[in-house]
Amino acid sequence: MLRFKHIIAGLFSLMKLLHAGDSLIVEIDSNKYDVAQRIQESVKWWEESAVTEGRLQASLHLQSIRRNDISGSIHLVWSNSYSETVSIDSVVFAGTDQLSNGILGKIGSPFVERPASATTLAEVHSRLTNYSFLELTDTPSYWRYGDKKIALVVPVRSRFNNSFSGIVGYRPDGDGKGRLTGDLSIRLGNLFGSATTTELNWNRKDERSQDLALKEVIPFLGSIDFGAQFGFSQSLQDGLFLRRQADVAVTSVRSRFGNLSAGISKAVTTATDLGVESGIEGYSIRAITLRQKLDRRNHSYLSTSGFLLDSRLDIGDLRSEDNKSKLLAVVSAKGEWIKPLIGSWSGSLTTSVGRSAIIGGGLAPEGEQFRYGGAATLRGYREKMFRSDWMVIQQFELRYQQGNTVWLYSFLDGAQHSFPGRPLAVGIGLRQTTVLGLLTVEYAVNKESRPSEGKIHIRISGEIK
Repeated sequence: MLRFKHIIAGLFSLMKLLHAGDSLIVEIDSNKYDVAQRIQESVKWWEESAVTEGRLQASLHLQSIRRNDISGSIHLVWSNSYSETVSIDSVVFAGTDQLSNGILGKIGSPFVERPASATTLAEVHSRLTNYSFLELTDTPSYWRYGDKKIALVVPVRSRFNNSFSGIVGYRPDGDGKGRLTGDLSIRLGNLFGSATTTELNWNRKDERSQDLALKEVIPFLGSIDFGAQFGFSQSLQDGLFLRRQADVAVTSVRSRFGNLSAGISKAVTTATDLGVESGIEGYSIRAITLRQKLDRRNHSYLSTSGFLLDSRLDIGDLRSEDNKSKLLAVVSAKGEWIKPLIGSWSGSLTTSVGRSAIIGGGLAPEGEQFRYGGAATLRGYREKMFRSDWMVIQQFELRYQQGNTVWLYSFLDGAQHSFPGRPLAVGIGLRQTTVLGLLTVEYAVNKESRPSEGKIHIRISGEIK
C-alpha cells in the first residue's frame, strides 16, 4: 500500500512539473515521507528529463520553501531555466584510425546539429550497429568543449581485414597417378581508408576447368548512404563452354539485415568446339540480381560462435543463339551456425541450397546449373563432380580446441539433388596456427570409396598485414 502511495505521489509531482511552466513545484507530506529523499528523487527526475530532451544547459534555482502548519506538508518551488535544446557540434570516432576523415565524416554527418539527447544516443547505437565494418566498443557519450559546444564521442573499432586463403587438393586417378587442384582467395579491405573491399577468387579443378572471379564493393557514393558493387567472373567448365559474366549493383552497407544489393548482370556463354560436338549451344542472359549477406561470426575463417547468412536471386531473360527468349530464375542461399557446446567442444552446421529453373517449365542450361563437390562443399569427392538444377548440401563439424593453437575436428558432409544417389562423406581435420597463418589439413572419404582412395585437402589462411 505504501509503495502505491509513493507512485501516486510521484505522478502528482510529475503533473505539477508538466504544468508549472518555468518552475518545479514539489509538495511533500512530511508525516508520511522522508522529505530529503523525496526532494532528491524529484530533482533527479527533473535532471534526467532535461538530459533526455537534450537540454544540457538547464538549471534549477530554489525560490521558496514553506511548511503548512495545519497539514504538515512542505511546499518547495524552484525556478527552472529550462534553456534551449543543445545541438551536437561535432562527432568524434575514438578507437579507429583505419578510416579516412572523409568516410568518418559521412558516417557521422547525420548526427551533427541533432539534439544532444538520450534519444539521439539510442539512434547512434542502432545506426552504427548495422555497419558491417564498424563495431561499438562502449556506450556513446557527450563531451563539452569550448564555449557551450557539445561533441558526440563514439567509441568504435573497425572490422576490416586483408586476408588470403589457399587450398591444395590431391585427386587420385584410376591409373594410380594423381593430380593437384587449387583454390585461392584474396580479400583486401579498406584500401586507402575508403572502406572499399576487393575480392579475388581463383579455382582450378583440372586443365579443362577453371574459375576466376573479381568483385569490388564501394560502400559510399558521394554524400548518399548507398554504395556500389562491380563484379566480373569467367568460368571454363570441362572444356565444353566458357561463361563470362559482368554485374553492377547499388548496395547498402547499413542495414539490420546485413549488406543488401540490387543490380543488373549480363552473362554470355560460348560453347567450345568440344561443346558443340556434345550438343551444347551458346546463349546470353540479362538479369536483375538481388543479394543479401549478414555475417555475425566472430572471425572470418576461425569462428567459434555466431552465424552467417548469404542469399542471392537472379531473374532475367535467357536468349539462345536463334534469338528465342525464356525467363530464367536462379536462387541460392548459404547459412552457417557455430555454437560453443561443453568446455572446449563446439559445433558448426552449414546448409547450402539452390534452385535453377526456366519459368513455365524446362531445364536450365548446363551453365546455369549448380556444380559442387570437393573441398568447399562435399569433402571426399572430386572437385565439382556433381551438376544439378537443385541441391541441398549439409555439412556438420564437431570441434575440439586444444590450447590456443590447435583445433581437432570430425565432419560429415551430405547432399540431396535432382538425380538418384545421395552423396555422403566423412572425415577428420586439423587446424593449427603457424607463422604463415592458419594451417588446415583434412582427410575425407565418400561412401563409395575405399579408405585408400580418400581425398586430402591442405589450406593456408591468414591475414595480410
